[in-house]
Amino acid sequence: MCKKISRRDYQFPEWISKPARFVIHKLLDPNPETRISLESLFGNAWFKKSLNPETAEENALGLSYVKSSYNYEGSKKSSGVTAFDIISMSSGLDLTRLFETTSDLGSKREKRFSSSARVEVVEEKVKEVGGVLGFKIEVGKSNGAIALVKGKVALVFEVLEIVPHELLFVAVKVVEGALEFEEHHWGDWKDALQDLVLSWHNQES
Repeated sequence: MCKKISRRDYQFPEWISKPARFVIHKLLDPNPETRISLESLFGNAWFKKSLNPETAEENALGLSYVKSSYNYEGSKKSSGVTAFDIISMSSGLDLTRLFETTSDLGSKREKRFSSSARVEVVEEKVKEVGGVLGFKIEVGKSNGAIALVKGKVALVFEVLEIVPHELLFVAVKVVEGALEFEEHHWGDWKDALQDLVLSWHNQES
């Protein structure tokens, strides 16, 4: 994927608008000197509009996580933010489709939402809801990621600060028991977290 980006070896689907193509093209610029900065990105009129919860849409993102390969003791809260994460926050966009193969599709087990609440508020809410719903809770020592287990279902919540004290990006990763989670738990989690959510991104309905 890195080689394709450095060669500009990618094509945009017809449904991606010209303003969106411009933003993606600038984010994927292999030259750090000319690559768009976070400040410029968040000042972009199209991007600000795409983050509006009234205009945001729900869509699907092809990613998979397995318990054996996910280490929730990993990097610090803000260090995991990539151009792909930022683009995927915008409604109607799924950048991974520019690069993934057919075999990559359909394996996604992740929910994402943006929030204007403080990191501590989101983390406390996740632990509170997990306890009420009967999940065992463990907090990562180095980055604060929250692991929750109930029966065959295992979740990891990651909270990433995009703009300090203004915008958070929360990833809910289902690392075990995805089918059971969708059928029996997701509705309860979504309802309980709704007061924190600006908009949901890249989630299956």
